[in-house]
Amino acid sequence: MIRHIFNSVDKPTKKAQKNFRKYLGVKASKYVKKCLPAFIPPEYYPSSDYVRTGTTILLPADQDYYSIFPGDSKSIFAHHLQKAYLYLLDRYNPLR
Repeated sequence: MIRHIFNSVDKPTKKAQKNFRKYLGVKASKYVKKCLPAFIPPEYYPSSDYVRTGTTILLPADQDYYSIFPGDSKSIFAHHLQKAYLYLLDRYNPLR
């Protein structure tokens, strides 16, 4: 009975970890590799003990940003490349 209870708790977490690695690791890295050919995906640690680190800083976009970096349905990383971030960072003013 204890084995049954343990498995009913343990199996879903292992399955979730496997799916996280599959979709957020392997498949996501293929999309990144298309945009950034020099990208080398890391070796993924078999765990779900990952957390966000640091403070999130919001870099809000304005109309000027969207005229320089228009959205492109073919590029899923259109707004996540270095030039776009550097542009927004240059215009960032936390005291507004």
